[in-house]
Amino acid sequence: MIDVKASGLCHSDISALDDPNWSANFPSLPIALGHEPAGVVSAVGEGVTNLEVGDRVGVPSGPPNANGYFKDGANAEKTTAIANSV
Repeated sequence: MIDVKASGLCHSDISALDDPNWSANFPSLPIALGHEPAGVVSAVGEGVTNLEVGDRVGVPSGPPNANGYFKDGANAEKTTAIANSV
């Protein structure tokens, strides 16, 4: 679990706002835009060994797991991420 402290808006977020056809990229609506959050780890899942509560992390939108791009909520108060992709 990540307590989100900041999140940027990127090209895909702006496209979603400007182009009504862009919503086809999102399988479930409504969504919260933003998919590149940065924050502080507030909890870790079972078996996670590379992160500790209090670590500062960022969630990339692309590889290795395309973790951030395919979920919404980087502008939420909290989000989750795949441990080896932050």
